[in-house]
Amino acid sequence: MSSSAATERPSLKVPKENNRVLCWPAASASKQLLDSNHANLAHSSLPTWFRLLRSLAREQALTASKKYMSDYAPALADSIAKFDSDAKRLVVGGHQPELFHPGVWFKNFLMFEIGKRTNSIGLQVIIDHDVARSDALRVPLCSTTSTTGAFSEFAQRSIPLPIRAV
Repeated sequence: MSSSAATERPSLKVPKENNRVLCWPAASASKQLLDSNHANLAHSSLPTWFRLLRSLAREQALTASKKYMSDYAPALADSIAKFDSDAKRLVVGGHQPELFHPGVWFKNFLMFEIGKRTNSIGLQVIIDHDVARSDALRVPLCSTTSTTGAFSEFAQRSIPLPIRAV
């Protein structure tokens, strides 16, 4: 095996079985990856302006998070104030402002779990400036026939979500 073959990305195939996930790199490697990233960002060769910019970005992100969460999760918002914004590691992900589908939910729960396991803060960022087209979540519904128990029809119902304008 050549040295380049050893460093190539593995074949990424979505599992066809239920209750399986595709997660690359593996979630079990998150602590090692965070430690490596932290060491790289702490290296003395980084310019001062970069360190200052990074510190300011982290402080502003945590301040904005606390302000946003204070309306619907005040206890969680208050817990953010206890963190030293330069010392606490952030696990950051993003998504457009459209309402999430199960794959994005999985990513959010995974980020939360990684944050819990690594003593980090999970942070979701809206990655573009689009406005969400709807403030409701479409949920599949099915009805069954009482005699056979078989599905007779599928439909959708919209459930309004508690979203506030910023």
